[in-house]
Formats: sequence, C-alpha cells, structure tokens
Amino acid sequence: MRILLTAPDLSGVALADCKDWLAITGSAEDGQLLALLQAALDYGEHFTGQCLIETEWEEIHPASPGWHMLATRPVQVADRLQSVAPDDTRSLVSAQDYELDLLADGSARFRLSHSGASPHDHDRLAIRCTAGIAADWSALPAALRQGTLRLVAHLYRARENELDRPIPAAVTALWQGWRRLALC
Repeated sequence: MRILLTAPDLSGVALADCKDWLAITGSAEDGQLLALLQAALDYGEHFTGQCLIETEWEEIHPASPGWHMLATRPVQVADRLQSVAPDDTRSLVSAQDYELDLLADGSARFRLSHSGASPHDHDRLAIRCTAGIAADWSALPAALRQGTLRLVAHLYRARENELDRPIPAAVTALWQGWRRLALC
C-alpha cells in the first residue's frame, strides 16, 4: 500500500505553462487546470512507472522476512522505518535493525537485519521515501513536461464533449523513453 504524503506544488510555473499552452489569461479556471495538471501527472506516473516530480510517499509492507521492494520509483531518499502494530500504533525501528539498498535503477529495498528485531515482533512495516525524476516542474525533462501539457490540453478540450477519446499518441510518444517496465 502506498500513501502520498506531499503532492508537488503545481500552482506556480506549471500552472503558468499550462495557461500559456492553452492561451488562457484569466484565473477563473485555475482550480480546474490544477486538477487537470495533477491528473495528467498521475497518468504520466502510471504510464512511465516512475514519479515525475519529487514527492514524499509512505509504503506499508507486511512484516515478513526477506527483502521488501518499494513500489515507488525513482527513490532519492528512504528512511524512517516504523513498526506498525495491529492497533495502528507505531514505533521507530532503529537504523541498526534494518538494511536499506538504493539501487542504480532508481528502485529501493529494505529488510530487517538478522541481528535486529524479528519480523514476528511486527504486524506491518511502514517506510517513508522521497521519489521523483525531477525536483520540481522546471527541472522536469522537456519530453515529460511537454507530454503532460499536451495531456492537460486534451483533457481540457474533452470536458465539453462526452465522447471517450484516446490519449493522443503524441503524449505517449513523448513519455515512451521514460517508461520502466517490470517483468513479472
């Protein structure tokens, strides 16, 4: 289970870029445009398999032996492992009691160390991480930024029309080089 702790701030440059792309000068539709920007980023993250803009997440894993792979990618920082009891009370797991690997492909994994507490002492484990390709909208690679803007424009224009139209091929073409697939 993944929980978003901090969403990216899209109210500055991202919103301005979006309004510029759509030739909107007023602020009456800012709320709707921010929602469309977030939806487009969410779709981009689903398509690429990676967080586009750095955000803070928490993942909950069963307390079982062995390595636990984080679903969130690319991980920049992971820390603060907590034990979660059946009644949802939490206690910090000492850094000496677990191992954490940040891998070159942006993935991360953790496990309780052999010398540390047994998995049977825990019900679930919660770990926080910061993940994202770019620190903010301005640092997002051009293809990802352009694909997001094109998807926002597509969604904005489709709001007047109830027809289900597919995502434009230009959007997926721009994002394709950033796609990470996993073998099951």
